[in-house]
Amino acid sequence: MKRVLCFLLVLVLLGASLISFTGYSLIKESDNVTFTPVDEWGDRRYLEGITAEMDFSYHEEIFWDVEFTPFKETKTEYDYVTFYSLSRKVNPFYGISTPSLGIVQLKNDNPELNRFVDELKAEVTRTGEKAGTQVRFCDYFEYYPVTVNIALPGIHIGWEHGFGADEKGKYSFEGISPLRGQGVINALNEFLRIPVKESDVREITVFPNEYGNFSYQSSQGNSFDFWFNFVRTENDIYFTFENEINAGHENKRELVDTSHIPGGYGLYSLPYTEDDIKYEELRTVYSIPSDATAESLSVDEARKEIYLGLHENEKFILHIIDMDTMTDKTAIELFDFTFADFIRVSQNEDFFMFIKNDGDFNVVAINEDGIYESALTGTMPPETIADRDYFSYRSEFGFDGERLAVWVIEEPGSEEIRLLSLQPDVMVFTKDGLQYYCKWLCSLGDPIGGAIRWDSVSVIDWRITFQ
Repeated sequence: MKRVLCFLLVLVLLGASLISFTGYSLIKESDNVTFTPVDEWGDRRYLEGITAEMDFSYHEEIFWDVEFTPFKETKTEYDYVTFYSLSRKVNPFYGISTPSLGIVQLKNDNPELNRFVDELKAEVTRTGEKAGTQVRFCDYFEYYPVTVNIALPGIHIGWEHGFGADEKGKYSFEGISPLRGQGVINALNEFLRIPVKESDVREITVFPNEYGNFSYQSSQGNSFDFWFNFVRTENDIYFTFENEINAGHENKRELVDTSHIPGGYGLYSLPYTEDDIKYEELRTVYSIPSDATAESLSVDEARKEIYLGLHENEKFILHIIDMDTMTDKTAIELFDFTFADFIRVSQNEDFFMFIKNDGDFNVVAINEDGIYESALTGTMPPETIADRDYFSYRSEFGFDGERLAVWVIEEPGSEEIRLLSLQPDVMVFTKDGLQYYCKWLCSLGDPIGGAIRWDSVSVIDWRITFQ
């Protein structure tokens, strides 16, 4: 036994040595990150003073801080972290979210639904073939169940699926007592009472599997789920949800009934402290018209403003809300908008970038009077220019009042995608449209002495500044 333990220890130390050697080689051979321009178009003068501060990582072991100013010398600093250290880049998630729950998960908490599925399982056992049917959700639930994950500094309430498809899920509570934690869940279910629509029909199929048990497949169909938009402040979570049935997936817009919620459809406040969530104070703080849909939500505590994007009257309208009074300071119409459209929002220090799925964008910036207004509109280039759907990619933006700088990369994923993540697209827009475009190749995307592959390097974060 001692020999086995010693052998395992040697393997661990050998692995650590190899990782450290690779890290040392990388530092030695890549201390000067460079970018090479390709596919350039437009006038370089529009790049004047634009800099990207980019953070790269290799297996969370090596970090590069790169200051890249196009066509000027790139400044690089790096940090080497041993394999047993914690990553220096930690961005915890705080807020409220909904785990995806279908018939398979929900049946374990509803005896009638579970019996219904058991009948399907009995049919599969009898025939040896799969069996499926439709489920009218309103036959088993009066109101849509609210299942959430809540993460706050020092507090975590998490829904955990059962180990198998036939085991009940359960909540876990950290930093808050189970009694208070369950109180939060109960309060949300009592508050967010939305009657199940008769048109909510879902499908479930039960299969025999090779282990002598059952496998399940379910589809949501014309269903509703709580998809929360939220922001967190020092003492509150402000949240709302999309009130559409299966938004954007059908040829018509259908809304749920929010009249049973105290205060109706709106923006809700859930106060918290460092060791408790004050669910007794859950309330509606801002009313949203019942025929509108919340599409985006942001906050600026320093300005005491909440930014709520609504789909209302076939328009996308940004409401700027005073946090002291919870009333509109102003509302800005940004786009024509339908139920099939969706929006992406980037909040920056003194401006917002709104991009619609068709590529139209609107920059909302602070003017000389300190008030937000629409400052620049345009359209992202079509995919034929650079083979990219810019709406779906990681983007960072800079705006100096006249020029909009757009930096686009791929999300890390497959090997091919990781390579593309090291090939940023750089664009500059003015009121007259696209003025400059260039794809850049980062030297970290090349194999270094055969020691590593580019698919091990990823972009963690980056920011655009105007010098």
